[in-house]
Amino acid sequence: MKHPSDLDLMAAASGLRPTTDPLVRHVATCHACRARAHDLTAMMPSAAPVIEPPRWSHVADRVGAFPRRTTIRRAAWAALALMLVLGVWGPKLAGGPAPWGPQALSVLTMGRTVTLRAVQAPHGAVHLRWDPVSGWALITSNTLPPLPAGTVYELWWIHGTQHVRAAIFRPGPGGRLSMWVRSQRNFRGVTAAGITREPAPGLAAPTAPPQYYGSLGGPPAKS
Repeated sequence: MKHPSDLDLMAAASGLRPTTDPLVRHVATCHACRARAHDLTAMMPSAAPVIEPPRWSHVADRVGAFPRRTTIRRAAWAALALMLVLGVWGPKLAGGPAPWGPQALSVLTMGRTVTLRAVQAPHGAVHLRWDPVSGWALITSNTLPPLPAGTVYELWWIHGTQHVRAAIFRPGPGGRLSMWVRSQRNFRGVTAAGITREPAPGLAAPTAPPQYYGSLGGPPAKS
């Protein structure tokens, strides 16, 4: 057998061929080829280092093993859960009185909505979402007129002709309002809701006609 080429010698010296391969056996017995193979391997670049995968790589492998549809469905459920958490706990984290998780969820999913329309106010409306199960309500608006200095808005639960003070507030910039309000009797006997404008810091009974008024299903209340 003639001496193999440099490429064959490098292949024989790579260790990838079996020991029974004729080329490997020739290099093992031929001093000249063995010396040439040694010189060639000395000029070869060192092997690239082996990079161990991170410990959490098996998590990615498992995720990749799921069918695409299953992965998308799980991501959608996770996004929905996050939205519910933010919707339920967001107001509580923002500060101020607010219901705890299941109560807020009851208002947001099963609450009834009524619009308190302008009566004495020049414009605007207040949306009231109330829930007799939890006893909580969420009032929102983006159109409340600004108040003169030294005055506040008061929200009243109206029981026939009786007014029970529910909240005192001033609108935010641009007439915005978002506030949780409690009904101590879970809206039993509450026929309507009204908002009046009163001297700060608020009074125990209304002294003016309602700026906004909305019926909660009972007969209209008398001022």
